Amino acid sequence: SLYMQTEAYTPLVELLRQDLQRLDDDDSEARIALLRQIAAVYRDRAQSNTALLTVLTQIVQIDEGDVDAVRGLIQVYESLSRWRDLLNMQRKLARLTDNHVEKVSLLRAVARRWTEQFSNVQNAIASYEELMTAEPEDVEAQEKLRELYKKRRAWPKLYVLYEKQLGTYAD
Repeated sequence: SLYMQTEAYTPLVELLRQDLQRLDDDDSEARIALLRQIAAVYRDRAQSNTALLTVLTQIVQIDEGDVDAVRGLIQVYESLSRWRDLLNMQRKLARLTDNHVEKVSLLRAVARRWTEQFSNVQNAIASYEELMTAEPEDVEAQEKLRELYKKRRAWPKLYVLYEKQLGTYAD
């Protein structure tokens, strides 16, 4: 379009937003399609992470399970150094993805960051427990949980972990 050729991104976005306002609130598909166009302008042309963040958030509000928008939010949060938001989105993507390797990788990254960057034992425990649910034999998760349970004096959970490791725990 002429807007793209002349790099007139603000008027282009304004035009797309007007189209969005004309849509029926119930027409989620059309709304998301327009929001994706706006997101593409902010991501690829205008390179405005804060504006992109707003648009991707709108998409996720319409469709909680929009994996592409969640992935986009992860990239934006990382580039803006919004670590807690990043961790929440990584956990969300771990719940949404069908790719087991990606799920395990995301959960591990979240657990490590809670431990290493924030020293938040409670959130680290929850994240490592999620990792163990996804990957019951994960050695790192077992070792970290053993360490964190001891630190927290969470003896019942530690005993359950030991039982699982011994193979005597019946699911």
